[in-house]
Formats: sequence, C-alpha cells, structure tokens
Amino acid sequence: MSMVKLGISNELNAPGATPQTMFRSNSGLSRMMSTYTKLIGRHFLVHVLKPLIQSVLSDPTGYEIDPSKLAEGETPDANLEKLIHMSQYFLDSIIRSASSLPIPFREMSYYLQQEVIRAFDAQSRHAAVGSFIFLRFICPAILAPESAQLIDTKLEKEARRPLILIGKILQNLSNGVKFGTKETFMQGMNVFIDRNLIPIQNFFDSIAIIEPNEIAKYQPLATREECHSIDVPKVHAVMVKNLSTLTKTLSKANNNQSGAIKLVGLLGRLSAVFEKSS
Repeated sequence: MSMVKLGISNELNAPGATPQTMFRSNSGLSRMMSTYTKLIGRHFLVHVLKPLIQSVLSDPTGYEIDPSKLAEGETPDANLEKLIHMSQYFLDSIIRSASSLPIPFREMSYYLQQEVIRAFDAQSRHAAVGSFIFLRFICPAILAPESAQLIDTKLEKEARRPLILIGKILQNLSNGVKFGTKETFMQGMNVFIDRNLIPIQNFFDSIAIIEPNEIAKYQPLATREECHSIDVPKVHAVMVKNLSTLTKTLSKANNNQSGAIKLVGLLGRLSAVFEKSS
C-alpha cells in the first residue's frame, strides 16, 4: 500500500499533471498500480463485471452507432437506445456494488481524494478517482475480458466492439467529459453522461469512506495458494522490472535508503519462493 500511495503522489507531482490526466502514463509505478488493483480487485471483477460482460457477449449485435459500420438493416437510433440501456445496466451494477470493493482499494481512493484536494481543489477529486477506478481497473477488464481472465477465449472483433463502446462511454462519464467533434456519432450518448454525472460522483465519494466494522472484516491475501496465484507473480515481475526506478523513488521520498533496501530484500525472498514452486 505504501508503494501505491507513493505512486499516487508521484503522479500528482509530475510536470504538467492534472486530475484528468492522472494514471495515463505507462510508467513502472503506473503499471505496478494497475497490476496491484487487478490482484486485490479480482473478486469484484468476477462477481460484478463478469456477468455484465457475459450478458453483452450472449448477443453482441445491435450496439453499433457509427454510421460507417452499421450492419445491413440496422438503424443508429435503435442501436443507440440499446447501447444506452446496456451502459446504464453496467453503471447501475457497478454503483450498487460499491461496498464490494476491497478495503485497500477504497483506502487508495480516500488517499487519492485527499491528495488531489491538497494539490488542486475539491472539485477535482472526482476526475482523479475516475481515472484511477475506470482507466486503470474497470475499463481495461471490459475492453479485454480475456486478459482479466473473465472469459476463456479471445474475442472476435465483432464481439469486442460493443464492449469497446461501453468502455469508452463509462470512461468519458468517469472523467465528466462529453463526446464532441472527434467522434460525432458518439454525441448521442451525452444524454447518458448528463443523467449519470451526479450518481457517479456520489459513487466516487462513497468508495472513499471506510467504516470501522469493514476494516475488521477485511481478510488480506494470506494463503499459500493465493500467494502463488497468477496475479501475485505479475506484481512481483513488474516491480523487479522497474526496480531501479522504484528504489530511486523510495530513497528520494524517504530521504534515505531504508525503504529501498527493504523492498529489494522482499523481492529477493519472493523470487526464491516462486523459483521453488515452479
């Protein structure tokens, strides 16, 4: 968690940083955060997003609203109505499941909000949390459910297309940005963004609140099976690959090398564990 918080602080202190552009770089810290959130948010992805994605894939036709890509017999108005309905279905399910987000995830959201308020202003906190939750966690799983291990097979282009549209819509909503002239065919979704801007901002605020009884109930990764899962080695691999950057950042943040030394030692012990189990 300390490394993730450090990553958040680095994002905020980067040259030209704004709440809207946070987490868009592909730095080592950003990749580590993405991998870590997938690890601790695995239960949420499986129990909340997987059923939603399956509902789209059961019949992926009738969602296209780009006139140049319409199938024979389709009309943009009818497809727009279906796309709005499914996007609302996704959003409502995500909002209803706020309490299912794990405690570390919500702790990160709280820390992010407080840091953004300190660095910018209170109004900016929603865009920052939106970038964190949707850009780095929810939308990648929607766009590539096979990479998130939510489906077993690689999607064909036609089946992925409605997921791309839904992901794009939710990302814009989370950033509070309407569709403009770049993709004029998406402007019909602006009514969806207008209608759901307040609900999603309330969602961002709600996940940054942690009740004492929730902390008591939280069970961190502990078993050998969980520690040998697919995602834990991924976190380890990302950190090893970016070890130089991470240690320099830790040393700078703490004004000493103690944190960097502890990190190197921990990664070394984990390497030994993974080598024995392979």
